[in-house]
Amino acid sequence: MSEELQIDDRVLSERGFVVLRDLVDRTLIDEAERVLEVFCERQLAERGIKRRHQDPLVDIMTSDEDYRAFLFPLLRNFFFVQEISSNIGGRLKNDGFLDRQGFRAPLIWPYVRFDLPDETTYTFDFHQDLNSTISKRAFRLWLPLRDADQVHGSIELLPGSHKSGWLPGRDDGMVADAALATMDLDAKSECIAMPAGGGVLFDPLVVHRSVLNRSDRVKIVVMVQIQDAGELIAPDAK
Repeated sequence: MSEELQIDDRVLSERGFVVLRDLVDRTLIDEAERVLEVFCERQLAERGIKRRHQDPLVDIMTSDEDYRAFLFPLLRNFFFVQEISSNIGGRLKNDGFLDRQGFRAPLIWPYVRFDLPDETTYTFDFHQDLNSTISKRAFRLWLPLRDADQVHGSIELLPGSHKSGWLPGRDDGMVADAALATMDLDAKSECIAMPAGGGVLFDPLVVHRSVLNRSDRVKIVVMVQIQDAGELIAPDAK
């Protein structure tokens, strides 16, 4: 896919995020599903896991918590995850976005989330991406590989919240209640609904939260980190 990204820098600056459609080609999304199907078939057979759900990933991830902890860091290394990240990085460069935003030494790498149906353990309340930000110049690209909405799980963002800078946090890393009290969350927050392959490019300062997956399938999201090694933040400076 070689079409221009058409990132509106003005909207990104004003709102802190932009919604982008058709970032990942359908053939790559289909390949991701094919790879996951093969993986699931082998896992069910080799570990003797009984299939109880339409999406076998649910059965595999809930069969053994220790084994899930073993699998999770491996799943992010699927080639389709790396390919998506590489393609996105190339398009950001070709579009001129990296140059326009002043990136001198781009760091681009992926992270992947597999959110189980109705599981709240790994969903996050309103927060900013402080812990994963290692550069003064940084963006995130949230990219669902399956349709995202209020039923299937998504992301909810607070437009313009990045202008407040880093906000006081609770002990669990979420934005402090006192800071949230100054924001009209019901009127301003936006839950993203989009088909697989779209994405949201956002500033890590934007206040956002997970939208619980209430479907019968695993929510799969690739998060592409876009940061600048020319503007690193020392660990003791956070």
